[in-house]
Amino acid sequence: MEALDACEAYKAKARACYGSWFDGLLKGNFVPSDCDQETDDYKQCILEKMEEMKKAKPTEKKP
Repeated sequence: MEALDACEAYKAKARACYGSWFDGLLKGNFVPSDCDQETDDYKQCILEKMEEMKKAKPTEKKP
């Protein structure tokens, strides 16, 4: 899907953040994840790209 491809950089940042958090968790560092910003950025990118695609390809109206 084009929307997902356009947001790969945000996805990579979120994965890296959660990967670091999970590594810490395995080492006994039980602090909550601090990846909300990365997750929100990725979600927002997906939503924006999907909205752009929707506007670019208007749906056909059936009679």
